[in-house]
Amino acid sequence: MEKYLDTHPEVGAIAVTRPTNPSGNVLTDSEINALSSLAHKYSIPLIVDNAYGLPFPDIIFADNAEPVWNEDIVLSMSLSKIGLPSIRTGIVIARPEIIKAVGNINAIIALATGSFGPVLAERMISDGELVGLAENVVQPFYKGKAEKVEAHIRKYFEGTDYYFHKIEGSIFCWIYLPSLKVSALEFYEILMKDGVVTVPSEYFFFGSGEQKNGLPYPHPHYDKCLRLNYSGDDEIVREGIEIISRRYREYS
Repeated sequence: MEKYLDTHPEVGAIAVTRPTNPSGNVLTDSEINALSSLAHKYSIPLIVDNAYGLPFPDIIFADNAEPVWNEDIVLSMSLSKIGLPSIRTGIVIARPEIIKAVGNINAIIALATGSFGPVLAERMISDGELVGLAENVVQPFYKGKAEKVEAHIRKYFEGTDYYFHKIEGSIFCWIYLPSLKVSALEFYEILMKDGVVTVPSEYFFFGSGEQKNGLPYPHPHYDKCLRLNYSGDDEIVREGIEIISRRYREYS
C-alpha cells in the first residue's frame, strides 16, 4: 500500500470496514495503527466504517481489537445495529473541519434529518448505558449465534470439500465450496427455489484484468463462495444450512 501511495498522489483517502463485510474478519489494533500512520504520512484520512464495531454495537469476537480514534481517522458509527434499525442514526467522529463539512453535506442532502435517534442516544451515551448494553447483551447474543452456525456448518458439511471463514465479527459468515460445479450465482438461484436466501460471492471480488466467460476473473474461487447471515431464528438458520449442504452434495 505504501508503494502504491508513493506513486499515486491522486489518492484522497484510505477506507476500511471493521469488522469487514463480507468476510467478518477484524483488523487488529496494529493493522489499524499501521494504516493510520500511512494516512498521516500522506496527509489523507483513514475512513473506518465501524457499523458493527467498538465500543458499540460490539459485534466483535476478536481479542486484539480496541476502540481507536486519532486525528487521522474518520470514524463512522451507527445505531442501526444496536436495536434501532429503522432510525439509522449515523455518528461521525473526526477533526472539527471534517465534521463541519459533513454537517454541510447533510444540510444539502437531508434538509430534515431525523431527531428521534439522537434524542434516544444522547442519554444512553452520556450515562454509559449504550456501551454496557453492547458488552452485556448485544455482543454475547451474536457470539452465541456465531458459535451455533459454525457448529451447524461443521455438522452438515462433514465429508464434503468446504472451507469456513473464521467469524471475528459482524453478523455474516463466509463459506468456500471448491467442488461446486456451478457458479455461486447459479447456486444462489437453485437455493432460492428451496426458500434459502444467500449472497453469491461474485459481487465481492475485484477484477484483475483476466477474463473468464467474458467477465473479469479476479481469483480462483471468486464464484465458489457464499455469504450467509446467521442472525435469524436459530431453527431457520439450522434448516437453511442443512439445505445448502444437501444441495452442495448434489452439485459437486
